[in-house]
Amino acid sequence: MDLAFNIFNVFPFKLWSIRPAQVKEEITELLRALAKWELKRWTKYIGGVNAEAAELAKEHFEKLGLKTKVLKSCIETELAKLFETTYRAWMIACFQEMHRISRSLGADFDGIVDFLEDTHRVRLDRPIMFPGVISGHCIIPNAQLLMKSYDSEFVV
Repeated sequence: MDLAFNIFNVFPFKLWSIRPAQVKEEITELLRALAKWELKRWTKYIGGVNAEAAELAKEHFEKLGLKTKVLKSCIETELAKLFETTYRAWMIACFQEMHRISRSLGADFDGIVDFLEDTHRVRLDRPIMFPGVISGHCIIPNAQLLMKSYDSEFVV
């Protein structure tokens, strides 16, 4: 028995019989399954440089069993991506400001968010974001890309 797994002897299942290499293999398989699920979960929006290119891409994705929607051009698909991530950043920024206001007034922000969550469950129009750093590999870079093409007072 591997000494690193002795701690698991106290559990009602037999983790101590798992070798570290098996854990790595299991995690790899899980990640592959999750990646496949994510690929199938989202509709593939296609914006071709022309109608023929869009149709070829649509046929390719559909042969793989993926859902597709063809937009007018690649401008629409790029703007959709930029707007989706910028919208997410705006929502996080809004929650940051609501958190600051709540804190300054001594209000319980968690209770306020609970109210917002209940409203969202009924209306499905106000997803909850939590105040925090706006980060990630695409949110800020995408907002910067948008700013290069359009001078917006909202996208800062």
